[in-house]
Amino acid sequence: TVFLGTLLPQRRGAWRAFDYSDGVDDIVPANTQIRQMAGIEAVPVVDLYQGFAGAEGTLLGPDGLHPNEAGYQKMADLFYAAIVQRLEQ
Repeated sequence: TVFLGTLLPQRRGAWRAFDYSDGVDDIVPANTQIRQMAGIEAVPVVDLYQGFAGAEGTLLGPDGLHPNEAGYQKMADLFYAAIVQRLEQ
């Protein structure tokens, strides 16, 4: 079974947070397209964006884009929960 994850949020004003350089949050519409594609293909979606929302300061590394150790653990926890929910019914 394939599981698809949404894109992570970026920490505003961080060194690598290019998403906000033009003032437009491009990740939200991209995640909408990911969810639509997953629906068409009947693939479960792990909402990493929502899982990180509000915790970017503690889950993203110094570049504001990539997860830190806690962020990778959060991703693993979110995928694990989705796998258990989907496959252990």
